[in-house]
Amino acid sequence: MPQLVVSARFVYVTTYDGPPWFSRVLPEDRQAVADVEDALRAWAKYTVVLRPDAADLILVVQRRPTEDVLAVYQLGASIPLWRGMKAGGLSSRELPLMANFRKAVETAELQSRR
Repeated sequence: MPQLVVSARFVYVTTYDGPPWFSRVLPEDRQAVADVEDALRAWAKYTVVLRPDAADLILVVQRRPTEDVLAVYQLGASIPLWRGMKAGGLSSRELPLMANFRKAVETAELQSRR
């Protein structure tokens, strides 16, 4: 896990098709944005911001019948710093992809303290 992800404070959540308010964004992706934002607020590691230029990290979500995606980018980068893909990974209340991301960040935090 890159140190940038561990030390970041502000995150923006969006979709691969654009911000959730764009008309071309599918309803399931809009819901995934809301669910991930709620999970981030509950975790309280990061502060969710409303503009990408105010963020240290951009979280991009996609919910599909075959596989969901949660990817973490640095603003302006095209290669993710972290990415998880899993069928149903953003569909249930547990958000397994969010849990995997949180575990990876917390493990990296512990290792950086050693």
